Amino acid sequence: MILRRVYTFEASHQLPRHPGRCKRLHGHSYRFVVELEGPIEPYQGMVMDFGDLDEIVGEKVLSQLDHYHINDKIENPTAEWIAVWIWNALASDVRGLKSIELFEVEGASVLYRGEPPARWGRELNRDRMRDGIRVFLEGLFESEDRARHPGLAEMIARTPERVAEAYFADLASGYGKDPLDHLEPVPCPGAHGPVILDEIHFTSLCGHHLLPYTGTVRVGYEPAQHHVGIGGIARAIDVLARRLTLQEQLTASIADALATALSARAVVVRVAAEHQCLA
Repeated sequence: MILRRVYTFEASHQLPRHPGRCKRLHGHSYRFVVELEGPIEPYQGMVMDFGDLDEIVGEKVLSQLDHYHINDKIENPTAEWIAVWIWNALASDVRGLKSIELFEVEGASVLYRGEPPARWGRELNRDRMRDGIRVFLEGLFESEDRARHPGLAEMIARTPERVAEAYFADLASGYGKDPLDHLEPVPCPGAHGPVILDEIHFTSLCGHHLLPYTGTVRVGYEPAQHHVGIGGIARAIDVLARRLTLQEQLTASIADALATALSARAVVVRVAAEHQCLA
């Protein structure tokens, strides 16, 4: 059985990284739906008494958000993050909590089901990488070439494993890692002014030609309430660079990782690189 209960509150907020008018202080009349699922309790004939749910929501959510400035509770109070905040506030007290649906404006909502945050990392299929290199070499050297040059057969036999290992352990090792693991935010409630890091060196692989390109990254951010270690930023950049990338994609992914980890007021990333491919 599924129960749904609607609640409303009014609050102000501002989105410091929004390019438009939402960057200014303004308010909304919010509406959110608490959905829970469970069996009907035989004696009372209910999944949950709505009075009990109202009491929990009133204490955990409405008393914290109604007629308040949400930025005091949530660093980047988009509708998405407000829904996550409400879920986290209720999850330990509302058994069978299924979803939170939040309406910031009429006709549009966000739905959160308590999913774990999306991870950036994934494992590589080393066996398929090795097999693909073998097919590539067999296409590069026809059977008659291998017959005339016995050393080619040995190279084709051993090179695929070496190449797969090079990509697996080094050149494309970023696919098996999450840059957010290196961006551990440290509270700094009194921070003012920008933080700028210059000349962070990287090597990446062109996604069009599989040829390496190298360069430097310059990062700047204006903290809201958190900093992150300089070494952590360099390691996160290394994770994102050790993949098949285009320079503009690498730039955007670095900015996304910093924005996700820090909820900074602003993030700027500049990537300068030299490419070995011609186009």
